Amino acid sequence: MEKMVMQAIEKYRMLQANDGILIGFSGGADSVCLLHFLTILREKLNLRLFAVHIHHGLRGNEADADAEFCAELCQKLDVEYEIVYADVADLSKKGKISIEATGRKIRYDTFRKIADRKGLQGIAVGHHQNDVAETVLLQVLRGTGSIKGILPVNNGIIRPLLDVSRKQIEEYCNVNLLPFRVDLTNTESKFARNKIRLEYLPKLSEDFNPQIVKTLAKLAEISRTEQNLLDEMAQNVDDHKLPLRRRRIRHEIENIKGDLENITFEHIEAILDLQDGETGRQINLPDGLVARNVYGKIEITKPDKPLKLSYHLPIGHKIYAEEIDTWFYLGKDELKVDFDGRFEMRIRRDVVDEVMVRTRLNGDKITLSGGTKKMKDYFIDKKIPRHERDRAVFVAVSDEIITMVDGVFSEKYATKSDDNLVLCIWKSSDVIASYTHNDNE
Repeated sequence: MEKMVMQAIEKYRMLQANDGILIGFSGGADSVCLLHFLTILREKLNLRLFAVHIHHGLRGNEADADAEFCAELCQKLDVEYEIVYADVADLSKKGKISIEATGRKIRYDTFRKIADRKGLQGIAVGHHQNDVAETVLLQVLRGTGSIKGILPVNNGIIRPLLDVSRKQIEEYCNVNLLPFRVDLTNTESKFARNKIRLEYLPKLSEDFNPQIVKTLAKLAEISRTEQNLLDEMAQNVDDHKLPLRRRRIRHEIENIKGDLENITFEHIEAILDLQDGETGRQINLPDGLVARNVYGKIEITKPDKPLKLSYHLPIGHKIYAEEIDTWFYLGKDELKVDFDGRFEMRIRRDVVDEVMVRTRLNGDKITLSGGTKKMKDYFIDKKIPRHERDRAVFVAVSDEIITMVDGVFSEKYATKSDDNLVLCIWKSSDVIASYTHNDNE
């Protein structure tokens, strides 16, 4: 087993001399094997090891015993460690996602935060060949349209045990007299992955292929290699062939979402149909994503909620719109602001006590060089997506727009005369706009 693990580490360049590595340490056979193996490499590569055990707040005394076991073994192996407690059941209920998914998110979020805090270069977890086989079957059964199994290296996560089986891991622990904990919930078939592990894979092994775990792991490796090539082609070639279009969509979703979990083949096909439809159409995707047809192009986002705000802007005062972290001032004298990056324009004096800072309303209009135009038509002409229109902020008088916060202004209200009012918009943390009105008056 040791030779196979070293080959994987070298093949995928998982470790370098002097690396700091966080180890996800559950106390099960796989993580005990991983921790012990890395302590052997510690002296050779001058590694800095730090183990993290997540207590999920489930399983009562058993979970307490797991945490105590992990602490004792880390002390015995002279490995720094941290025990982190999380109420997974409560967070699952609040987030309205499964306990499995919640636990996984908490684990990786916690690992990354601690790795950043400790200045560690990588995060090692104990996934092995059986996990790959289970994942492949899950991907097939759920119709994801893609078989990648589990990646050896992904976003700073390394998996040195990915080429060895659960049986080999347990043999390693026995030979090296390493105790490990057994999570009894892994024997419950109510979870999909457990059902595959306990029922489907043994049945496939017995009836079809005694090497089914190794076969599925090899399938994942071959498929992953070919998909990586196609993904590269899809990003670098302007080709409208259907397989590459699908790849581009999957790649964009993964970039935004961080993974492709719960994204099925049907979702990809629905997005392709969307692209061939009318502009403005949209579909909802898992985890809050939305795919839209924006003038023939597909835009996939995790949109913010529509913005609603309304403030009166009196003469001689400044107001703060907390929703967009922005200040507004309207007065006779120029306001001194101690930083760059403000929008400033002079507007007619006859807007006294009527000026509002607000989001859009039906019937809004703006006067431009070509005449008065409805804001709805302006947005359409500029091809501004609908969800961005719902977050646009204006300075307005009644239904007439003086200016948008991004600097588009009304010819009707703008003036160069000093004997008028000064409108300033600024944000201390960023540049809102830097337009200075200039005309031929």
